[in-house]
Amino acid sequence: PWTVTAPLVIPGRTYTIEESGCKKGLLRGKKATVITTSGWLYRNGSQLAACNYQEPLIRAIFALIGVSSIDFVVADGLAEIERGKHERELYLRPIRERVQRKAGAPMTIAFFAAQAEHIEHEHDDEHEHEE
Repeated sequence: PWTVTAPLVIPGRTYTIEESGCKKGLLRGKKATVITTSGWLYRNGSQLAACNYQEPLIRAIFALIGVSSIDFVVADGLAEIERGKHERELYLRPIRERVQRKAGAPMTIAFFAAQAEHIEHEHDDEHEHEE
């Protein structure tokens, strides 16, 4: 499995440009699992479902490089945990289990979007001490 830490759309590696000028994805037949997080509920059936721009954009990027089989693992509604509407471990357990099944081995998911701000501030504090 790949963990993407670099650009996906790379000429000559993930797609080519044909003589006609059309782009042709080089990863045809490959599958992708995308793990996303958000503070609000954007899943199908929610009030904000029409505002889910993340999934269509990710699908379009993967389609460009030839990947059409995409499975999304979505951890949304994380702002409700921060506001105390849900017990953290109970809410995150099924999401962690799904990620573990996809990964094929037990793992610890240490970073969720709801924690991002806290981690950024810790990172900023570290850099202040370096100056």
